[in-house]
Amino acid sequence: MLNLFLFLWSCTSFAWCFFAVICLKERPFFSDVNKVVVISLVLAGVIYVANILLGEGANFWYLMDKPAADTIMNFFPEPPYHLLVTTPVAISVFYLIYLPYVISDALKKVDLDISTWNDHVKDTYLGIKDHLNETPLLSSKNSINYLEFKYLLRLRIFKNWFF
Repeated sequence: MLNLFLFLWSCTSFAWCFFAVICLKERPFFSDVNKVVVISLVLAGVIYVANILLGEGANFWYLMDKPAADTIMNFFPEPPYHLLVTTPVAISVFYLIYLPYVISDALKKVDLDISTWNDHVKDTYLGIKDHLNETPLLSSKNSINYLEFKYLLRLRIFKNWFF
């Protein structure tokens, strides 16, 4: 029964996090990710000292011994040296989770107001020969509409920034 409670409690925690991000429009920032990494490393040191002070049997965060059951920690070095492997993995996961926000922020930085772009950029960027303000884009079958142009332009700029 206790295992079921803990399972449901952890699922509820994830649900509240998703609720805050999606419904309340809360979001992490890059500095927040760095703070979480630093706080986690500091707390690991504090908990390791607490495990030593509490003596035999204290094994919070598995900093003293591996779990009794078979887990993925069996593939890592003995505690506390497993932190040399798990810490870079955890930091990578933090930044991987933050990656959608990086991409979203990069796309928001792109100014898609085409009227401010000069004719040279319009002509060379996507190979459109007609000036956008003189000829309507829907005048021929080979033309694209304004939304398609914005989408293709955003993809090209995104590719140039990241690849």
